[in-house]
Amino acid sequence: MSDIDRKISEASSDTKDASHKRFKQDRLHRESGGDNWEEYAAEVAPYMPLRETAAPETPVRQEDNPAPEERSRWAGYSALILGLLSLLILPTFLGFASIALGALAYFRGQRALGIWSVVLGLIALAGYILLVPLYA
Repeated sequence: MSDIDRKISEASSDTKDASHKRFKQDRLHRESGGDNWEEYAAEVAPYMPLRETAAPETPVRQEDNPAPEERSRWAGYSALILGLLSLLILPTFLGFASIALGALAYFRGQRALGIWSVVLGLIALAGYILLVPLYA
């Protein structure tokens, strides 16, 4: 290859590189909104994972994650037991505990158990307040 051919090929490769660089700059300028000099945060850009490296998530079974009403059932039954015991022994302490746990059970979704517990606690407290003066 002669010197002239080599110089012509170098010049054409330089012009190809320059035109390719100019094409990239024009494309970037057009895609970025023309004359706007704004920069977008990563939160705005769509999520595009490069590759799948993480293991797929295991499906959650229904038995592993019970409903909130199922998880708060213990409060309703405990309050009901405390309400029944408050009728027999320690009406002030167990009555207040029954009312508190009954209210907790009511607001967590165990409506019937919560209402029964509060009613039994109130009956125990009212009976204690009304009957103690008669025996003293």
